[in-house]
Amino acid sequence: MMVKSKGVKVAVSTIYYWIDRGHLGKAEDFLLYPRKKSSKRQRAFS
Repeated sequence: MMVKSKGVKVAVSTIYYWIDRGHLGKAEDFLLYPRKKSSKRQRAFS
């Protein structure tokens, strides 16, 4: 399914991808589903 907004056709799956990746919104406060910050993983051998 395609969604047309402001003359641009975008697939619905793309919108879900943007929401999941945290790209949909101007700032973190405006995001529909803000991502939780994860701690950096440490390597066993560095």
